[in-house]
Amino acid sequence: MKLRGGYSVHLAGRPTAEVRDLPAPERLYIPLRSRRFTFSQVDVTEGQKVACGAELAKDPGNFNVPLLAPHAGTVRLDAHEGHIVLDDVDAAAGCAVRDHDAFSERSKYDPAVAEWKRRMLVELGAWQFFADAHAGNPLDPSGTPSAILVTTVHLDPYVARGDVLLHGRLEEFARGLEHLQSFLEYQPIYVVIPDVKTELGSAVKETLRGHAFVNLVAVPRRYPYGHPVVLARHIGLQPSLENPIWTLTTAGVFAVDRVLTTGTPAVERIVSVGGPAIDTPTHVRAVVGQPIHDLIGGDRRDDRPRPEGTLFVVDRPDRARREHDPAFPRMGAPGLGKSLLQQDVRERDQDGVPREGEHGAQG
Repeated sequence: MKLRGGYSVHLAGRPTAEVRDLPAPERLYIPLRSRRFTFSQVDVTEGQKVACGAELAKDPGNFNVPLLAPHAGTVRLDAHEGHIVLDDVDAAAGCAVRDHDAFSERSKYDPAVAEWKRRMLVELGAWQFFADAHAGNPLDPSGTPSAILVTTVHLDPYVARGDVLLHGRLEEFARGLEHLQSFLEYQPIYVVIPDVKTELGSAVKETLRGHAFVNLVAVPRRYPYGHPVVLARHIGLQPSLENPIWTLTTAGVFAVDRVLTTGTPAVERIVSVGGPAIDTPTHVRAVVGQPIHDLIGGDRRDDRPRPEGTLFVVDRPDRARREHDPAFPRMGAPGLGKSLLQQDVRERDQDGVPREGEHGAQG
């Protein structure tokens, strides 16, 4: 399928390329539900002290994918509905390194190694980044893809941009792709990049030039050409029920590298914070469950005021919700960003869908 047309979305409050580290929170609000996961089997008890990376709950309907503790802390089960709250957060304790021995460095396909790597990705939180390219559903870790589709083209307004994620981290990105290739037998990997001439784009091509297993695909930097269904049709990929197309984003490749190179859990997210209601649109590095007021008003360097009025959090292109949930990011939407909109700028119907004539989320 040829790519024609498309939309260039002009954003109010577009985040800068800077990524700021947030201060460690005293309390984390970790959601038990997300777009794709429902962590209904809680594995901790009230008042239990947990270490960083400990399993808090799992989703029995989706291959027992776990919900992990981003930091050490004390469990509170009834402090906030629909969440596991961690009090007395100890960010300095760090996460224990899982024993990942020589398997993590082997690149040649071996069934035993492939099974071990996939188990590590599940247990340490990286499998949440994988999805069926067409259905968007979680994937069976024991399944076999027809291909893997990695996109660095992130065009939805609320998602952290690919250039922001890749800057200064090309070696990690290439290493993550090598790990992906190591648990495939012969299936191809396609890496989608924007068809633009930039210094970063040239560096990406140069870095991946020596990786024969990577097929580079350049697409226009216009919406919706970052969508996996559009990309799969453009490339000519044909999925089946037994062998779906696996897809993941730039953040997912970094999560794979973190787990299989360092043996530590993937509990951090780079989040886009922007829109008309934000004085200084930027990107921040947060952990899962970071309170939303940290994201929108916790910049200690310039002490900027928080936005006034009702805010809406957009975590899908077609959905919005009033901001009364203190926890963000959502576990089911890796690499998600935020669009914060004043009530008089965007008013929603009760079901959260924008009214006719409204434009998409700004951020």
